[in-house]
Amino acid sequence: MQKGPAKTVFTRLTGNRVTGGAHGCGPVKKPASRPNRKGILMTIRVATQKDVPALCRLYNEFFAYNANQQPPYYKTAAETGSYPQSVIENPKEDLLCVVNSDDTPVGLAHVMEQQTPPYDCFIPHKYAFMMDLFVTAAFRGRGAGAALLGAAKQWAAARGLDYLELNVLAENTAAFRFYQREGFQTASQTMRLTL
Repeated sequence: MQKGPAKTVFTRLTGNRVTGGAHGCGPVKKPASRPNRKGILMTIRVATQKDVPALCRLYNEFFAYNANQQPPYYKTAAETGSYPQSVIENPKEDLLCVVNSDDTPVGLAHVMEQQTPPYDCFIPHKYAFMMDLFVTAAFRGRGAGAALLGAAKQWAAARGLDYLELNVLAENTAAFRFYQREGFQTASQTMRLTL
């Protein structure tokens, strides 16, 4: 666990107070704005209710992207807001957003706390699972994905979690290379047999 005051870079507005995006890891005054590896200023913050319409647009684009990657298993869909709303309300999850100059989300990372199953054969771990990482097409290639991933790592560290885990579609070779460059290693593979 962290010692001393938290240094989280996320903000969450709860009622009339602002708390750390790691749900109580310490107060912060504003979202982080830092240059990414390419020297471009990126602002990352935790999503709020006002972001739901923009998050729906991002998820619609994400669904289409996945449908293009694996047409037999994914299809385009229209996000109504219930999914991002449920994440925003869950104390064990967050939607981290990279925002443009108008403070509108142009990329997201959905992170959640999980733990290993309670079986004797598993070494117990609490870890972060990144369900989604997506940046709208117009903002790709500017370091937004790396900034979101860095924020997800900070989110997990602020909660004292052991590691960050994610899944990648087999066809998404660009994402696979990106995660490898960021230090991820394959821990298991999902295999499927069509009947």
